[in-house]
Amino acid sequence: MARRTKFVTIEGDPEKNRDAGKTYVITEVSAVQAEEWAVRAVMALGASAIRIHDALRNAGVGGVALVGYQVFMGAAPEAVLPLWREMLPACVQLRGVDSAQGAMVTLPWSPTIVEEVSTLMALRQAVLELHTGFTLAEAALRLKAAASAIQSSS
Repeated sequence: MARRTKFVTIEGDPEKNRDAGKTYVITEVSAVQAEEWAVRAVMALGASAIRIHDALRNAGVGGVALVGYQVFMGAAPEAVLPLWREMLPACVQLRGVDSAQGAMVTLPWSPTIVEEVSTLMALRQAVLELHTGFTLAEAALRLKAAASAIQSSS
């Protein structure tokens, strides 16, 4: 089965957002690579003395999405920044379609294909959504439900 892909088009006014109108294609990484990334993310959070309930720790990449970006703000930059950087090579910029071959024409990942910080955040969010199967909004709802379950069991 082919890897899943997700298209992300950056909205906005080109006068205010240099990435407005650009489309990026995100391709799913292997299950092994995604799991290893999630394990390293959870370990980085644990090494930063951030308390993570066992249910979330055992949830793999889905648990990372449930925890969300905010919890990474308390982790050590040297642990988090490599993880954040690893998310972006899954993204390429769509330049068009070669009608003769029916193939996408893309620019491979490079820091130069993104000009706005907001685009980087949108791409990272889309990478997490592609690999977990749910949006960060859905993750927040699941986290709330997990927190309620944890409180009930305590």
